[in-house]
Amino acid sequence: MIDTERVFSIFRELNQIPRPSHHEERVADYLCQFAERLQLEYERDKENCVVIRKPATPGHEAAAPIALLNHMDMVCVGMNDPLSDPVVPYEENGWMKARGTSLGADNGIGLSMALAVLEDDSIVHPALEVITTTNEEDGMSGASQLGKEFLKGRKVINLDSEDYDTITTGAAGARLAGGPAVAISAAGQRHVPGCVGLASPHGGDALCPGGGFLRAALSGHPDRQHRPAHRGAAFHQREGGAEDHRRHLAGAVGVAETIGG
Repeated sequence: MIDTERVFSIFRELNQIPRPSHHEERVADYLCQFAERLQLEYERDKENCVVIRKPATPGHEAAAPIALLNHMDMVCVGMNDPLSDPVVPYEENGWMKARGTSLGADNGIGLSMALAVLEDDSIVHPALEVITTTNEEDGMSGASQLGKEFLKGRKVINLDSEDYDTITTGAAGARLAGGPAVAISAAGQRHVPGCVGLASPHGGDALCPGGGFLRAALSGHPDRQHRPAHRGAAFHQREGGAEDHRRHLAGAVGVAETIGG
C-alpha cells in the first residue's frame, strides 16, 4: 500500500509548478528529475510526454508489464496568470481544496499516486511504466503523437478517473473530431479566405473581411442536470452529451466554433 501522506506531499510539489495545457515544459522537467533521483530509466518525447520505467521486483520479471497512465496538464480556473501562478491548497473538513482556483487534482493526484509507487521499493510489482501525457485537456495531442516504442506495456491502469473510490474496467478509447474552419457572414454566405483567426484571446469574435463568425451556444440542455458535457466517462453510451451535439451542429452549418456545455 502506498503512503498516503507521501502522495499528498508529491501533489503539493506538483501544485507549485504552473502546468496549463500546451505549457507543460516545467512539469516535464520535474518528472525527468524525479526519475533521475531514483536512478530510473526515462524518456521524453517532442510533445514533452514522459515515461518512467521501473524494473520488476526480483522474481516477478516474467509478469506482463503494467503501465500507469496520467496526464500532466490541468484546467486553470481563477488564475490571473496560469503560466506563473501556483495552486494554493488548503484542507477543510478532511478535503483538500484550492484558494480561488482549480485544484489540479485532475490529474495531479493520479500522477502523484503513480510517482509514489515508483518511489516505494516495498511494493511488489511487475515491470512498471509511468506514462504522463501532455495537453489532455485541450485535444489529447500528446497521447495522439506517442511513438509505438514509447510505451511497451499492453496492460494499462488509467489513473485519470471520474468517480471517487471506483474502478472501471473496459477498453480504453477516445474519438476526436475536427474539420476546416468556416466563417459565416451576416448574409449567410460561407467565407474562408483571409480569416484573421478563430477567436480573440480576450473572448471576442475574430473577423474575416466581409463577415464574422457565427457563435452557437447550447443552454438549458438536459446534460447540465443529468450528464456531464465532457463525455469521456460515458464513452460507451450512445446518446450524445452536449459535446456531441455541439460537434453535430458545427458539422451541419459549417461553423468554426461552438461554445456551451
